[in-house]
Amino acid sequence: MKVWDSEALGLIADDAVQCFGGYGFSAEYPPEKIYRDNRINRLFEGTNEINRMIIAGQIFKKVGNATLPMTRDLANLPAKEAFGGPLAFQKHALELAKRQMGFAVATALEALGQKLIETQEAAARVADMAMDIYAIESAVVRAERMVEDGHRWASFAQDAATVAVNEALDRVAAHARLLVAEVLDGEPLVVAITSLRTAESYVPVASSRLRDRLAATLIEREGYPIQSW
Repeated sequence: MKVWDSEALGLIADDAVQCFGGYGFSAEYPPEKIYRDNRINRLFEGTNEINRMIIAGQIFKKVGNATLPMTRDLANLPAKEAFGGPLAFQKHALELAKRQMGFAVATALEALGQKLIETQEAAARVADMAMDIYAIESAVVRAERMVEDGHRWASFAQDAATVAVNEALDRVAAHARLLVAEVLDGEPLVVAITSLRTAESYVPVASSRLRDRLAATLIEREGYPIQSW
């Protein structure tokens, strides 16, 4: 949460400065302070780079002692039809992302064991997959509960969750492919990549349309509507 949120805030602050143009650097406008003050978040309580190693190390340890099951088995992947409700697409995509991460992590640990943590770029990819999956699952679960409760901002939350899923899935898939490339080469790598692609059957939707709806709501409400839901 600390790593993902601090980096999300950094991107938002940078976008705010960009939207204001040159005024974004002026202390007369709010982005200047936001941009300047948020930078510390990626440093205090452990830099994000160190925290990525902690995240990956915990995952490797739990997979190693079988308290966090991860497997190379990509057979019997769930079909989209196995998921119901208004967030069926998002839940299906989330499950595929989890299976891709499981395959990649299990493959890497099978090759290198706990020494995988010493390859810091590979370990960082594991942390990034875990963070993206955690973030989109949180968004999907929250949106689903709001839909079930008939909450007035349920459609907004559903759109936001869909954008999150839409954007994160490709990152997870890319990290999974690059992780196995850290530990395999030649024909075994080709076979592993081919296997991973069986879990990439999701079809994205147009993020631009969803963002247009989200933006229209934000402009109308002059703020984030769910903050006091």
